[in-house]
Amino acid sequence: MSKKKNKKSEQAEEKLAIARSEELAEEVDETDVSEDTADNTEVSQDTQNTQSTESDIDNTSESDLASVKEEISEDILKNFEEEQEDVTEDEKSEEDTDEKSEEKDEEEKTEKSDKKPEKDKKTDDKKAAAKSAKKEARKSRRALKERAFKRGWFSVFLVVLFIAAVIIVNIIAATLNEKIPALTFDTTGTESFELTQDTLDYLANLKEDITIIVLGEEKDFKNGGEYYIQANTLFHEYERNSDHIKVEYVDMSTNPTFSSKYPNESLSYYGVIVQGENDYKYLTERDMFDVQIDYNTYNYYIAGSMVEEAVTSAILYDTTADKPKVTFVSDINGQDYDFFKSFLETNGFVTDEVSPAVGSIPEDTSVLVLYDPTVDLNESFVDTISKFLNNDGKLGKQLLYVAPSALKEFPNIDSLLEEWGVAVENAYALENDSNFTAPLGNNLYLFAAQYKDMTFTAGMKNSSLPFCVISGFTKPIKILDETNTNISSLMTLSDKSSVVYPAESGDEAEPEQVDTPNVNLGVISKKTSTENTNEETGETSNKESDIIVLGCSLGLDESLLRSAVYGNSSYIISVLNSVTGRGDVGISIEAKSLESEELGITSAQINVLGTLFIVILPIAVIIAGFVIFMKRRNM
Repeated sequence: MSKKKNKKSEQAEEKLAIARSEELAEEVDETDVSEDTADNTEVSQDTQNTQSTESDIDNTSESDLASVKEEISEDILKNFEEEQEDVTEDEKSEEDTDEKSEEKDEEEKTEKSDKKPEKDKKTDDKKAAAKSAKKEARKSRRALKERAFKRGWFSVFLVVLFIAAVIIVNIIAATLNEKIPALTFDTTGTESFELTQDTLDYLANLKEDITIIVLGEEKDFKNGGEYYIQANTLFHEYERNSDHIKVEYVDMSTNPTFSSKYPNESLSYYGVIVQGENDYKYLTERDMFDVQIDYNTYNYYIAGSMVEEAVTSAILYDTTADKPKVTFVSDINGQDYDFFKSFLETNGFVTDEVSPAVGSIPEDTSVLVLYDPTVDLNESFVDTISKFLNNDGKLGKQLLYVAPSALKEFPNIDSLLEEWGVAVENAYALENDSNFTAPLGNNLYLFAAQYKDMTFTAGMKNSSLPFCVISGFTKPIKILDETNTNISSLMTLSDKSSVVYPAESGDEAEPEQVDTPNVNLGVISKKTSTENTNEETGETSNKESDIIVLGCSLGLDESLLRSAVYGNSSYIISVLNSVTGRGDVGISIEAKSLESEELGITSAQINVLGTLFIVILPIAVIIAGFVIFMKRRNM
């Protein structure tokens, strides 16, 4: 019982000590609050009141402690008696005692607070309000900092996420671009970075493996300029559109022995080798690009791209087993035919040469070319040509005669042509319609011929491109028998054309100009035979030999054959493909210019778009960013 009593006393003392500590803490706080007042006299008075209050609290606390102890003793005795009767009742009384003690403590606190002066109570209220305000301010500042911190990191996160998304999208796009060519779009007006449908159709049936070997590193090749970038893109388009084609880059400076694989070629940087399984074709830069000369500066420049035409033709050459042979009559020529010869090889023909002194023509020759002779042929060789065309009655042979530009008589050659109903006049053709002429300088003009026999234009990809010739180097072709249906005109000048005959001997003689509408610039004469019988089937088939006469030696000049705006190259290939029975085997693809008006917009529209995207849009973005910044700052 004494232990229990002591325990209760200790608890009461602890509670009183806690209460006293709280009162003292409050008094100290009151003193702090009173120091914040403006009047120094009031501060002193408050301090005195506080000291007197503390002494009252001490006296009151001692008397209260004695009374509480007595009450606790009575409660302990009472509770002890009840414990003897019932343990459960004892526990309840302990709880009641605790509650009563707490109530007494509260009452004591209330009494003490009531004893405080009115001014102290106001001070307490001010202190509590100040503490509450400070606490709320701290909470608000902490909340604002937390929100700003979270908002800032969220903005950083969004920026990082956006950048990462852009990088990922670009990587995915680049990968898909490599794997799926259909996702690549060419926005140029001439589709300069895409293969034509004819090439795609040809590649779809390709059976042999082809390697496109670029001589040089890829980055160096692309540094050559926009046309080299376009060429490099097309190389990869071949690779993407056929499982049988691959692209390789060979740096000859680090692979000095590579050129030994092609001893017959003068390999150079940026050249391209189209290597097949059994054959190859070497393409120079001039084979791939339309190189023109500026007559004002005499500097060369690239006016168009012939990459697709050259590469596709090279693939055709590598994969074609039956290549018609074209043999050139050499040693008597005025104009150089080397480029025309190379041009034919690029388009799938095999070329050869024969001198009239030899007196014979290779038996496997399909087309014999007599190109701009400067001297007449001897009768023996003319007879050899006649026998070649007849082919022992089987026919199937062709002669391409490119008339000389010099005003000179060629009786033996003329006699051969006369047998076929054709004659080359010793004069010059002249175009008088300004709609079909263009000045070249040095009193030279370009004449645009008009196609007549649509049989051969059918093989052209763009028959609207004219076959062009140069004034002063073009002779008129005359059909001797207009009723002969086996002789037809290939191309003519306009109905305002004329023929200029040279002056006769004499000091006062002048050239004679005769109006001759639709002067012929090209004629074809045919001979047909039905005596060709297939030994296995017994069926007969028509065979024909042809003489093709062109009155313009410069019409097959390099500058005109390379041009992207003339039809000379595609027309002559179409004619030769037709007469040799190859049909559309030879793929003639038009040259493409990267300088064309691809967008089809006016200069005014260009200025408007430039102002919009270079000036207005950036300024609008800057203003929007500033407004958003100020708005967030004010928040």
